[in-house]
Amino acid sequence: MSSQRLSWVPWYPSDFIGSTLGWPLIARGVYRELLDANWLQGGLPDDLEQLAAIARCTASEFAQAWPYLEDKFPINGDGKRKNPRMEEHRLTAVAMVTKKSAAGKKGAEARWSSPPASKKKPNPPPITEDDIPY
Repeated sequence: MSSQRLSWVPWYPSDFIGSTLGWPLIARGVYRELLDANWLQGGLPDDLEQLAAIARCTASEFAQAWPYLEDKFPINGDGKRKNPRMEEHRLTAVAMVTKKSAAGKKGAEARWSSPPASKKKPNPPPITEDDIPY
């Protein structure tokens, strides 16, 4: 499921601001970078140097931010760090994409497959000169 590319994620600014109130700017920036990477990659490595590189910050900046973030990215059963709320959003998004894909396939099949024999319209008779008004 995490290998499926999802082009959007629900974003709730009030929730983000509320959960990071009082955090230093670097912690909020690193958090946002890691949330986006978590969404795109389906999880994050358990290596702090790699996390700092993903967040595009220095080791010193990451060391300042990590105490605020560690609980937000627990290690999952597959050994990756995953934000639980992002994974809930992923389940919802995958379900929606799957549902829309099935509906699209059903619509395409209805449109492009030949109709049942009982519903086929007969071909009209060819037009003759007598049918053309002069």
